[in-house]
Amino acid sequence: MSPMNQQSNYSSSNCGEDVAPQVNVLASCYIVGTAAQLKGLHYCTTGVTGKDHHHSKYTSTCIDSASRGGVVFLSRRRDRRGGAALVIREECERFFCEPMKTVFRGERNLSMHGSGLTGAYLQTPPPENQLRARADRRSGSFSQQQSADDSQSNNGKAGFEVDAWMEVWDYVGGASFRAFLASNDDEGEKSLFIFFDMEGIMGRDLKKALMALIELADGPLGCGNIVTCMDRRMPVDEALELTKSLQWVGFEMTTLDHWANDVDVTSDQWVFMGMEL
Repeated sequence: MSPMNQQSNYSSSNCGEDVAPQVNVLASCYIVGTAAQLKGLHYCTTGVTGKDHHHSKYTSTCIDSASRGGVVFLSRRRDRRGGAALVIREECERFFCEPMKTVFRGERNLSMHGSGLTGAYLQTPPPENQLRARADRRSGSFSQQQSADDSQSNNGKAGFEVDAWMEVWDYVGGASFRAFLASNDDEGEKSLFIFFDMEGIMGRDLKKALMALIELADGPLGCGNIVTCMDRRMPVDEALELTKSLQWVGFEMTTLDHWANDVDVTSDQWVFMGMEL
């Protein structure tokens, strides 16, 4: 059974956190950490009816990743592929383009292979020091020490790494998302990346989902940035409508430059739009 067919009313008391009975659940997020532990976050309305406004917040639920608890319904394939935690990570990783593999998994060095500018929308120039470094590399005047410093910044130890993999279900608009949390421990910075793939969002109303995703990043995850990755296969009219909706909320076109510590880092699979929180 799909989560879209689940009851929207939620009543539970897990992990010592009480959730009021008959609370309206607008969205749920299932998070897999580096230790393959599964945790649920539920975006619920709170407050009372009448003149008072309804407010929304996330409440947490502990889930046994071995038994899969309340998320066994997410996919029957989980029983054959090693559980929900493994499948959530696998389905997130399959969306990774080559630049993402480079930046967040350290599979190769962007500065050695180049990163392209296909379809990028740059609203502000990159920092001057990054432009100078790129010019030096192209002219062949990059010193050995500079090369070593650049390599260290992209080897995964001093940059961003994936801390968690996520599956998000929007019960209001019927959309679903894969996402991941990238952290830089040295800088104390976290960013939430969300894949807007065609199968998960086409024909869906994303207004409530966007608010739930922003609340997720800004609230329980404590992120400084949220980045949406828009599927380039999307029809032009759908892409333009989604872009306008994201811009209305506060997103702007961006690249992976900040996370890669490089310039012109784009993707031939995704268009990136980001927002600082």
